[in-house]
Amino acid sequence: MPTDAQPDLLDALGGALTPQALLALAKQLGLGLDDVTKLVKAILPTLLERLQHNADAGDSQHIADAVAKDHDGSVLDDAVGFLGGGFRSAAGGGILGHVFGDQIDSTAQRISTETHLPEAAVRTAMTALAPMAMGAIAKVALGAISAAGVVAILGLAVQGIRSGKVQRVVGNLNDRLDDDGDGNTLDDVGRDAVSAAKRGGAAVATAAKKVTSNPKVRDTAGKAKAAAVGAASGAKKRLKKLFGRFGKKG
Repeated sequence: MPTDAQPDLLDALGGALTPQALLALAKQLGLGLDDVTKLVKAILPTLLERLQHNADAGDSQHIADAVAKDHDGSVLDDAVGFLGGGFRSAAGGGILGHVFGDQIDSTAQRISTETHLPEAAVRTAMTALAPMAMGAIAKVALGAISAAGVVAILGLAVQGIRSGKVQRVVGNLNDRLDDDGDGNTLDDVGRDAVSAAKRGGAAVATAAKKVTSNPKVRDTAGKAKAAAVGAASGAKKRLKKLFGRFGKKG
């Protein structure tokens, strides 16, 4: 059950759906940043409202059992990796099948029409977001998942949806990428990339230092160098001797 000391379902999802996570999903879908944000804002309310409808209609225990069995919330801890392709080996399709039943096709078509985005992208995004919604329920329940808890968690989430909270927690992707507030996201993305490259370079340098400081590695490298020098010297002598013979015959 959510309390004042812990986030609700939309807070949990909003915390995981960082600009970097949405960028990872955008790459998978072949969409731009604005389009993927628009898509997420359309899918989350549809998905959560349907889950809440099902829970109220008597499916709350099944949802609670599914969360307890297959979802611990860890998917939200690595949303970048999950939305960057990890979702393709997850059970998103099965979740959607249970949540929407035979209405999955019409739901995807409706979202596609509303967002003016390809239905294939809509379906893929729904498949990616469904396990995250279930993981968010697990996060908010803090391991004490129950049928009554599912009803309460989803009911609170739908209240937030109707008050416009999805727009606030997902927000405008460009604004969230613009760390310094100068209206230019490219410098912030570039700065993040440079920072990541520096971290990677430092890691490589540290590893190289450890390798070269190993006495066995230095000894092996020395022997290899001596062997290479010896081989080169021998080849040079053989070539000199060979060309010498040719010179004599001429």
